[in-house]
Amino acid sequence: MCIPNADGFFVIDRLEEGRFVLVGEDGRQLPADGLPDGAREGSVLRQSADGWVLCEEETAARRARLEGKKNRIFRKRS
Repeated sequence: MCIPNADGFFVIDRLEEGRFVLVGEDGRQLPADGLPDGAREGSVLRQSADGWVLCEEETAARRARLEGKKNRIFRKRS
C-alpha cells in the first residue's frame, strides 16, 4: 500500500517539452525526473527520500473511478 507523505500524491499530467509534468493534490506542478519504470500519464506517485515511488493500487483505484464516471456519463439511453 502506498501511503502519501506530507506532500500527498502526485499524478503524471502530461509530457511537455520532453519532460513529464506532475500535478500535486494541491494543484502544484513539478517537472519530474527519474520516474520509476511503468510510470505514464495518469500514474499516481509519491516522493520519497530515494526518489519517486509508483503507487500502483492508488493508480488502479483512480482509473476505475474515472472509468465508472465515464460509463455513467456516456451510457446509451434506451
